[in-house]
Amino acid sequence: MDSMKNKNTIEMEKIESQRHLLPGQVAWIQKPLPVPGCPSGLEYLLNISNIYAEQLVSLTEAFLDWEANNKYVLKNSSGMQMFYAFEKTDWCMRFCCGKQRSFVIHIVDSTNQEILRINRGFKFFGGNQCCAGICNACAHEIEVTSPDGIVYGYVKQKGSFLRPKFYILDDNYEVVLNIEGPLCIIHGSKIFKLLTTDQKMEIGNVKKEYSGFVREMFTNADNFAINFPVDLSVKIKQL
Repeated sequence: MDSMKNKNTIEMEKIESQRHLLPGQVAWIQKPLPVPGCPSGLEYLLNISNIYAEQLVSLTEAFLDWEANNKYVLKNSSGMQMFYAFEKTDWCMRFCCGKQRSFVIHIVDSTNQEILRINRGFKFFGGNQCCAGICNACAHEIEVTSPDGIVYGYVKQKGSFLRPKFYILDDNYEVVLNIEGPLCIIHGSKIFKLLTTDQKMEIGNVKKEYSGFVREMFTNADNFAINFPVDLSVKIKQL
Protein backbone atom coordinates (compact mmCIF):
# COMPACT_ATOMS: atom_id res chain seq x y z
CA MET A 1 0.00 0.00 0.00
CA ASP A 2 2.86 2.36 0.95
CA SER A 3 4.71 1.58 -2.29
CA MET A 4 1.58 2.40 -4.32
CA LYS A 5 1.18 5.70 -2.44
CA ASN A 6 4.85 6.55 -3.06
CA LYS A 7 4.52 5.73 -6.76
CA ASN A 8 1.47 8.00 -7.06
CA THR A 9 3.35 10.81 -5.29
CA ILE A 10 6.23 10.48 -7.74
CA GLU A 11 3.86 10.53 -10.70
CA MET A 12 2.21 13.71 -9.38
CA GLU A 13 5.61 15.34 -9.00
CA LYS A 14 6.48 14.38 -12.59
CA ILE A 15 3.22 15.98 -13.71
CA GLU A 16 4.16 19.09 -11.69
CA SER A 17 7.43 19.24 -13.64
CA GLN A 18 5.37 19.80 -16.79
CA ARG A 19 5.04 23.45 -15.79
CA HIS A 20 8.63 23.75 -16.97
CA LEU A 21 7.47 22.64 -20.41
CA LEU A 22 5.12 25.57 -20.99
CA PRO A 23 6.06 27.84 -23.90
CA GLY A 24 7.77 31.05 -22.81
CA GLN A 25 8.88 29.68 -19.44
CA VAL A 26 11.89 27.57 -20.37
CA ALA A 27 13.33 25.99 -23.48
CA TRP A 28 13.85 22.24 -23.33
CA ILE A 29 16.59 20.77 -25.48
CA GLN A 30 15.34 18.33 -28.09
CA LYS A 31 15.61 14.75 -26.89
CA PRO A 32 18.49 12.98 -28.67
CA LEU A 33 18.09 9.74 -30.58
CA PRO A 34 19.09 6.52 -28.79
CA VAL A 35 22.81 5.70 -28.93
CA PRO A 36 24.04 2.09 -28.62
CA GLY A 37 25.82 1.50 -25.32
CA CYS A 38 24.44 4.68 -23.70
CA PRO A 39 21.83 4.31 -20.94
CA SER A 40 18.42 5.45 -22.14
CA GLY A 41 17.78 9.13 -21.47
CA LEU A 42 21.43 10.01 -20.90
CA GLU A 43 22.26 10.70 -24.54
CA TYR A 44 22.14 14.42 -23.62
CA LEU A 45 25.44 13.97 -21.78
CA LEU A 46 27.46 12.60 -24.68
CA ASN A 47 28.57 15.89 -26.24
CA ILE A 48 28.52 18.37 -23.37
CA SER A 49 31.24 19.55 -21.00
CA ASN A 50 29.21 21.41 -18.41
CA ILE A 51 25.88 21.34 -16.59
CA TYR A 52 24.21 24.19 -14.73
CA ALA A 53 21.99 23.18 -11.81
CA GLU A 54 19.55 25.84 -10.58
CA GLN A 55 17.71 25.09 -7.36
CA LEU A 56 14.13 26.32 -7.30
CA VAL A 57 13.28 28.59 -4.37
CA SER A 58 10.71 27.28 -1.89
CA LEU A 59 8.42 29.98 -0.44
CA THR A 60 7.76 27.77 2.58
CA GLU A 61 11.47 27.66 3.28
CA ALA A 62 11.98 31.36 2.63
CA PHE A 63 9.16 32.68 4.85
CA LEU A 64 8.64 29.95 7.47
CA ASP A 65 12.19 28.57 7.68
CA TRP A 66 10.91 25.02 7.15
CA GLU A 67 13.18 22.66 5.24
CA ALA A 68 11.44 21.78 1.94
CA ASN A 69 11.99 19.09 -0.67
CA ASN A 70 14.72 20.28 -3.03
CA LYS A 71 13.97 20.79 -6.74
CA TYR A 72 16.43 21.57 -9.52
CA VAL A 73 16.37 22.57 -13.17
CA LEU A 74 19.41 21.14 -14.99
CA LYS A 75 20.55 23.10 -18.06
CA ASN A 76 23.29 23.01 -20.69
CA SER A 77 25.70 25.86 -21.46
CA SER A 78 23.10 27.46 -23.76
CA GLY A 79 20.55 27.69 -20.95
CA MET A 80 18.33 24.95 -22.41
CA GLN A 81 16.82 22.55 -19.92
CA MET A 82 17.88 18.90 -20.08
CA PHE A 83 16.46 17.46 -16.86
CA TYR A 84 14.26 18.23 -13.87
CA ALA A 85 15.28 16.80 -10.47
CA PHE A 86 13.10 16.59 -7.37
CA GLU A 87 13.62 15.22 -3.88
CA LYS A 88 11.13 13.02 -2.06
CA THR A 89 11.38 12.84 1.73
CA ASP A 90 8.66 13.02 4.35
CA TRP A 91 8.12 16.11 6.49
CA CYS A 92 9.26 14.42 9.70
CA MET A 93 12.65 13.46 8.22
CA ARG A 94 13.23 16.99 6.90
CA PHE A 95 12.10 18.69 10.12
CA CYS A 96 13.93 16.42 12.58
CA CYS A 97 17.11 15.65 10.65
CA GLY A 98 17.61 18.69 8.41
CA LYS A 99 20.69 18.36 6.21
CA GLN A 100 21.53 15.00 7.82
CA ARG A 101 18.35 13.43 6.42
CA SER A 102 18.08 10.51 4.08
CA PHE A 103 16.60 11.34 0.68
CA VAL A 104 15.73 10.10 -2.78
CA ILE A 105 16.11 12.42 -5.78
CA HIS A 106 14.31 11.52 -9.02
CA ILE A 107 15.62 12.94 -12.30
CA VAL A 108 13.27 13.10 -15.30
CA ASP A 109 13.71 14.27 -18.90
CA SER A 110 11.57 16.42 -21.19
CA THR A 111 9.16 13.53 -21.77
CA ASN A 112 8.67 13.12 -17.99
CA GLN A 113 10.46 9.78 -18.03
CA GLU A 114 12.59 9.06 -14.99
CA ILE A 115 16.18 8.37 -16.06
CA LEU A 116 18.20 8.49 -12.82
CA ARG A 117 17.63 8.06 -9.11
CA ILE A 118 19.90 9.31 -6.33
CA ASN A 119 19.66 7.74 -2.88
CA ARG A 120 21.26 8.71 0.41
CA GLY A 121 20.68 6.82 3.63
CA PHE A 122 20.42 8.43 7.06
CA LYS A 123 23.57 8.50 9.17
CA PHE A 124 23.34 10.12 12.60
CA PHE A 125 27.01 11.18 12.54
CA GLY A 126 27.12 11.69 8.77
CA GLY A 127 29.09 14.66 7.46
CA ASN A 128 31.87 14.61 10.06
CA GLN A 129 34.79 14.91 7.66
CA CYS A 130 37.44 14.40 10.34
CA CYS A 131 36.07 10.95 11.22
CA ALA A 132 34.76 9.93 7.77
CA GLY A 133 37.99 8.10 6.88
CA ILE A 134 37.99 5.84 9.93
CA CYS A 135 34.28 5.45 10.67
CA ASN A 136 31.79 4.58 7.93
CA ALA A 137 28.94 5.89 10.08
CA CYS A 138 30.44 9.39 9.74
CA ALA A 139 30.82 9.32 5.96
CA HIS A 140 27.91 10.52 3.82
CA GLU A 141 27.40 8.37 0.73
CA ILE A 142 25.00 8.62 -2.20
CA GLU A 143 24.11 5.84 -4.62
CA VAL A 144 23.21 6.61 -8.24
CA THR A 145 20.93 4.08 -9.93
CA SER A 146 18.57 3.59 -12.82
CA PRO A 147 14.83 3.84 -12.01
CA ASP A 148 14.68 0.04 -11.72
CA GLY A 149 17.60 -0.16 -9.30
CA ILE A 150 20.63 -0.90 -11.49
CA VAL A 151 23.61 0.68 -9.70
CA TYR A 152 25.70 3.11 -11.78
CA GLY A 153 28.03 4.31 -9.04
CA TYR A 154 28.53 6.15 -5.78
CA VAL A 155 29.87 9.38 -4.30
CA LYS A 156 31.39 8.92 -0.83
CA GLN A 157 32.82 11.36 1.68
CA LYS A 158 36.53 10.98 2.50
CA GLY A 159 38.23 11.63 5.81
CA SER A 160 39.94 15.03 5.95
CA PHE A 161 40.95 17.54 8.62
CA LEU A 162 41.08 20.64 6.44
CA ARG A 163 39.23 20.31 3.13
CA PRO A 164 35.99 18.50 2.25
CA LYS A 165 36.89 15.56 0.03
CA PHE A 166 34.91 12.87 -1.79
CA TYR A 167 35.46 9.73 -3.85
CA ILE A 168 33.55 9.12 -7.09
CA LEU A 169 33.22 5.35 -7.43
CA ASP A 170 31.93 3.15 -10.24
CA ASP A 171 29.44 0.30 -9.93
CA ASN A 172 32.26 -2.00 -8.72
CA TYR A 173 33.07 0.45 -5.91
CA GLU A 174 36.37 1.36 -7.56
CA VAL A 175 37.58 4.99 -7.40
CA VAL A 176 37.35 6.70 -10.81
CA LEU A 177 37.73 10.35 -9.74
CA ASN A 178 38.23 12.46 -6.64
CA ILE A 179 36.61 15.71 -5.48
CA GLU A 180 38.47 18.21 -3.33
CA GLY A 181 36.79 21.26 -1.81
CA PRO A 182 38.19 24.65 -0.79
CA LEU A 183 40.28 25.09 2.34
CA CYS A 184 37.84 27.59 3.83
CA ILE A 185 34.06 27.35 3.36
CA ILE A 186 32.55 30.85 3.46
CA HIS A 187 29.53 32.56 1.90
CA GLY A 188 29.85 33.21 -1.80
CA SER A 189 31.29 31.08 -4.58
CA LYS A 190 32.96 27.80 -3.68
CA ILE A 191 34.95 25.62 -6.08
CA PHE A 192 35.35 21.86 -5.69
CA LYS A 193 38.10 20.43 -7.91
CA LEU A 194 37.52 17.30 -9.97
CA LEU A 195 40.76 15.29 -9.78
CA THR A 196 42.13 12.14 -11.40
CA THR A 197 42.49 8.96 -9.34
CA ASP A 198 46.07 9.85 -8.36
CA GLN A 199 44.87 13.37 -7.42
CA LYS A 200 47.66 14.97 -9.49
CA MET A 201 45.59 16.50 -12.30
CA GLU A 202 42.50 18.68 -12.23
CA ILE A 203 40.14 17.80 -15.07
CA GLY A 204 37.08 19.81 -14.05
CA ASN A 205 35.25 21.35 -11.13
CA VAL A 206 31.96 21.82 -9.34
CA LYS A 207 31.35 25.48 -8.52
CA LYS A 208 28.72 26.64 -6.06
CA GLU A 209 27.83 30.08 -7.37
CA TYR A 210 26.79 33.04 -5.28
CA SER A 211 23.02 33.47 -5.66
CA GLY A 212 22.61 36.99 -4.33
CA PHE A 213 22.20 38.35 -0.81
CA VAL A 214 18.45 37.78 -0.42
CA ARG A 215 18.52 34.25 -1.80
CA GLU A 216 21.58 33.29 0.28
CA MET A 217 20.25 34.92 3.44
CA PHE A 218 16.67 33.64 3.49
CA THR A 219 16.79 30.29 1.67
CA ASN A 220 19.04 27.26 1.29
CA ALA A 221 18.63 27.34 -2.50
CA ASP A 222 21.94 26.89 -4.33
CA ASN A 223 23.15 27.12 -7.92
CA PHE A 224 25.94 24.91 -9.23
CA ALA A 225 28.07 24.92 -12.39
CA ILE A 226 29.62 21.51 -13.14
CA ASN A 227 32.50 21.32 -15.64
CA PHE A 228 34.17 18.18 -17.00
CA PRO A 229 35.94 16.95 -20.17
CA VAL A 230 33.58 16.50 -23.10
CA ASP A 231 35.06 13.05 -23.80
CA LEU A 232 34.54 11.82 -20.24
CA SER A 233 32.52 8.60 -20.14
CA VAL A 234 28.76 9.10 -19.75
CA LYS A 235 28.89 6.52 -16.95
CA ILE A 236 31.09 8.94 -14.99
CA LYS A 237 29.31 12.13 -16.09
CA GLN A 238 26.04 10.88 -14.66
CA LEU A 239 27.63 10.58 -11.21
